[in-house]
Amino acid sequence: MPKKTLTSDLQEGAIGRGKTPARTRRISLRKSERNALALQEIMEGAVARFLDLERDRSWPQVAEELGISLHQLKELVKTPEFVELYNTPFAELGHDPREQHRDRPQGVELPLPRVLGARGLQEAVLQGLSGG
Repeated sequence: MPKKTLTSDLQEGAIGRGKTPARTRRISLRKSERNALALQEIMEGAVARFLDLERDRSWPQVAEELGISLHQLKELVKTPEFVELYNTPFAELGHDPREQHRDRPQGVELPLPRVLGARGLQEAVLQGLSGG
């Protein structure tokens, strides 16, 4: 039995209206969903910039790159969602400082990455390894 195809008048009606020129479906998001998605993208961008060891950025530079004010960035990093997103790479790699305290000797103090930032943590570890 031959496969049925839609006639051109049906393709341009209700069925065809929800498709882009590439014939893929468009997804319609509500305003709250669009805002949540935009906020998620900003948080991921901020985390990527804070954890970037190749390039040192100041808070104002990060805010400018993300297109938000410095005050908005400082408020953003206080949210539980941001903290969870920031801690995810440490937990995935097995380098979560909160878990490592069980394995190290009691006299060794390591600074928290949130206080020092990624660059400060890297320098602290290198200083500890070199004995200085």
